[in-house]
Amino acid sequence: MTTARTEGYRPGLVDLTAGQVSREIFVNDEIYQEELERLFARVWLFVGHESQIPNPGDFLSRAWARSR
Repeated sequence: MTTARTEGYRPGLVDLTAGQVSREIFVNDEIYQEELERLFARVWLFVGHESQIPNPGDFLSRAWARSR
């Protein structure tokens, strides 16, 4: 797999020209740990809409990343 050298992409795992992604990205624990740190730990993530909690005291529960 030929890989375009672009910052943020792992050489050999993403081919931007062909639009292909190696399956390794979805099963590699090192990549998963990096995603947890770089994506989930640094930003607010949309998990619902205010219409899902219309009343005071309502709450919403979602499983996210490690919270399985």
